Amino acid sequence: MLDPEYAPKVGSLMRKLPAIVWLLLAVPALAQLPSGQVFMPDGRPARQEIRLTFELETGGPPILVYTDLMGRFNPPAVCGSCRITVPSDGENWDTTTQTLIPGQSSRIFIYLKPLRRGPGASNAPGSVSVNMLQQRVPPEARKEFEAALPDIRKNDYAKARPHLEKALELFPQYLDARNELAVALMRENKLADAEKHLLIALQVDPAAVRPLMNLGLCLSRQERFADALPVLEKAAQLQPAEATARMLLGVALLRTGKDQEGETALLKAYQLGGKKVAQAQYYLAALYMQRKDYPRAADALETYLRDLPEDPNAAQLRKQIEQLRAAPKP
Repeated sequence: MLDPEYAPKVGSLMRKLPAIVWLLLAVPALAQLPSGQVFMPDGRPARQEIRLTFELETGGPPILVYTDLMGRFNPPAVCGSCRITVPSDGENWDTTTQTLIPGQSSRIFIYLKPLRRGPGASNAPGSVSVNMLQQRVPPEARKEFEAALPDIRKNDYAKARPHLEKALELFPQYLDARNELAVALMRENKLADAEKHLLIALQVDPAAVRPLMNLGLCLSRQERFADALPVLEKAAQLQPAEATARMLLGVALLRTGKDQEGETALLKAYQLGGKKVAQAQYYLAALYMQRKDYPRAADALETYLRDLPEDPNAAQLRKQIEQLRAAPKP
């Protein structure tokens, strides 16, 4: 997860905008036990966030649902008979559809189709890693990690931390446990300790995307954007469809003076994640304000508020949009 008190600054104009609550790259809070699971083409449980679209047979707009980072999800409560679609990520699986008929089963299992490749193309996915493969975790270590999950989902890392530390004592190579312990340390603002754990995780698996993203965030929180940049670039390369990685990369690019590349990364992040990364529009607004491109800044802020109308500073932002609309062209 990412520290909710952290919002990277993008120039002096960022101070005119309210702080953003950042989502964290860990197991999301769940209102109920997940009743669905997504599996990779080789039968392994998915170990990343995946987007699903539910389309009701009775019509109406499609409903977007995101799995947690273990591929688990809850179907929408209004879902009757419907078609579930998982779009291809372009790397590991092909677009997969499945029909859901209520009453058939209390659990929904979706097995992703293998990606169809052209003649001569490799069948190996582009970002296979130990983290994406199921680690052979000793039962006692897994038991400790699973004991931490309820508290992690409630964002109570103080209670989860002893279980995570015990899991690592039993199995030091346990990537999920080390990543979550690093998140707990970042919550306590122990950034140097968190960085050490993330570096250890990446020694075990240099292609583990969640530790890469958290390391990029950890370095960014220390204002070490130049150090964060290659880390986040690697995360974005390993998971091209991961919107949060692309957004963090965009912020790091802006903070290292690469405004054009930063804009491109933020636009791509929003294209990939939509309202899930609404913050990308916030940072784009700041960039456009710096350029004195007030119409585009107003557009970006309007998009941000459309996606996050509950922002506590919504009234202030709407006034700023009015001022931007009324500003004379430079």
